[in-house]
Amino acid sequence: MDKNLHMHELTLNKLMEHTISHLVIIESIENETDAYLEAEVILSYLFQTEFINLRVDFKKYRHAFDKEKLNRILIRRISGEPLAYITSVKHFYDLILSVGHGVLVPRSETELLVDEGINQINILKKTKEEINVVDVGTGSGAIIISIAKNITNVEKINLFAIDNSKHAIKYCKENIKKYALEDKITVIHSDLLTKFHVTPHIIFANLPYIDEDDMFSLQKEIRNAEPSNALNGGKNGLAIIIKLLKQLSGILNPKMIAIILEIGINQDDQIKRIVKEYIPNSNLSFINDYQGIKRVAVIKNKN
Repeated sequence: MDKNLHMHELTLNKLMEHTISHLVIIESIENETDAYLEAEVILSYLFQTEFINLRVDFKKYRHAFDKEKLNRILIRRISGEPLAYITSVKHFYDLILSVGHGVLVPRSETELLVDEGINQINILKKTKEEINVVDVGTGSGAIIISIAKNITNVEKINLFAIDNSKHAIKYCKENIKKYALEDKITVIHSDLLTKFHVTPHIIFANLPYIDEDDMFSLQKEIRNAEPSNALNGGKNGLAIIIKLLKQLSGILNPKMIAIILEIGINQDDQIKRIVKEYIPNSNLSFINDYQGIKRVAVIKNKN
């Protein structure tokens, strides 16, 4: 795998070409641009520096090149291990999160929930002295930590992160500590809202929404490496979302402002039906992702 990489003639361009040539065969990498971006991440990880530093003065770092380590990384990646699990980090919003086996890798489309949440919180801050914000199915804590880092007057806001996975809770707490938010975010190990006993004002929920019949058609690295309990949404991919809305239907009151859900492709019509059944006194709208897919459902109290 590395027969053409010799230290005395090693350049960054050769190293990039070598890395990209192995990445392009991976199922989840759709084109050479994707491979190039992954190669940048891999080499940054390999040399333990920002890629821009390699671009500016590769000779300064060349002595640290480890052929065997690069080979191990490429073998793991080609075998279907997500890059974020290999490097143990994932960039999300303006964060660098710790991730690993047992926790879902945050996706870029989930940043849409953060954007909408910040908007809703800023509106709510004008009328409420105290706001309870809940992230159900928090995983690595990507949403709730992004909210905490990107809102002003955070002292008026109580933040809660909930997950039923001990693995996810571990990474969530690690990331909360990394950003010194231990005193601001309360972490709860719970099946949805079962152990949550505070009146929520804004709820985020990036819950599993893959149809159980579609699990085997997922890309290899998702199907085999990422936790199925963070992906499998049961019948029609909506079983867990329905369970959450059922719980909320029993505690909804005029103080509830918004529920912000991430949903799957073509689930919007079913979401309309479910919301009408369980939360009838509400307004429902959708936000499209970067591909024009209805990716976020926003359920707001009519009161």
